[in-house]
Amino acid sequence: MDDRSAWRIFGLIYTHPHPKDANTTKIVNKAGLPLPPELTGGPVAKYLIDKKEMTKRTNRMKAVCNACHSMQWVNNQFKRFHHTIETTNKLTLTATKILLNAWKSGVAKGLDKKDSVFNEAIEKMWVEQWLFFANSTRFASAMAGADYGTFANGRWYMSKNIRKMKDWLKFLQSR
Repeated sequence: MDDRSAWRIFGLIYTHPHPKDANTTKIVNKAGLPLPPELTGGPVAKYLIDKKEMTKRTNRMKAVCNACHSMQWVNNQFKRFHHTIETTNKLTLTATKILLNAWKSGVAKGLDKKDSVFNEAIEKMWVEQWLFFANSTRFASAMAGADYGTFANGRWYMSKNIRKMKDWLKFLQSR
């Protein structure tokens, strides 16, 4: 599947182009984390496939889809899928900004305190945002499951989680 997929949509904070090399242990972002995207969403481009390779892989996948579906259906499906990638990345960035604000204001410890980014309540909400809700939404979109992408750990939960994170941060900052 890797030669037909331009995007890596599972497991990591943001959707990003696939790595050039299967040995992803080489990848380090500006924060020193072993991640292909920066915490703010931008790709660590030197380790990832370029636009030309992404187009080549997408065209291979479209050829598979065209065996059963019309060209119009396939093109629209990919348009919807890319919209989902943009949406989930934006909602994840919103959650990340809330988390960064919590670290900056001192109500949670973060990278600058050499603390784990996974052990406090707001950090766990942040992880839910991308690991469960964004991944579920992306998978549903890739498989043309609109209802699933909205309700079953999808967009509804992404929006609800952002509200919860904002409320949590506001409460702690008011103490």
